[in-house]
Amino acid sequence: YVQASNIDASETNNWFPDGAGGYYGWTPIGKEYVGDFTGSYNGNGYNIKGLFINRTSEDYQGLFGRTSGATISNLGLVDVEIHGRHYSAGLVGYNNNNSTVTNCYSIGNVTGSWHVGGLVADNYSSSVSNCYTEGSVAGSPMIGGLVGSSQYSASVSNSYSRCNVSG
Repeated sequence: YVQASNIDASETNNWFPDGAGGYYGWTPIGKEYVGDFTGSYNGNGYNIKGLFINRTSEDYQGLFGRTSGATISNLGLVDVEIHGRHYSAGLVGYNNNNSTVTNCYSIGNVTGSWHVGGLVADNYSSSVSNCYTEGSVAGSPMIGGLVGSSQYSASVSNSYSRCNVSG
């Protein structure tokens, strides 16, 4: 997939009523028991603005919930508001199985329980490079401004975070 222009996703804050007067918002691409995202997504230097998720009882929250062997590149997320449970992040909840995230950024707020990151929640046997984050990240444990956790031959390189982190 190749993004052809900036996307205003601010309407996601009115998607899927939760029955209590609020909204669940965006449903992540790649879900547990449904199927990981295994393709390639090139943001082509464009951004997605205003992505909203409020699924505090669900795992794997972000634009992409779970990846496996995927490539995500050249994409910016602006003004994200993500509230999930485990594995919650702006871009990818669970970056798995030799997936790569390159030249991406996320600006906004992310909260969750454990494995919470500004860009990627859990970087498992995968890589993140040339990326950055700004905003705030809250959760406990295994949280980070850029990546919540990175394990099993995973790598993070040439990247930084300017997030306030609490947990």
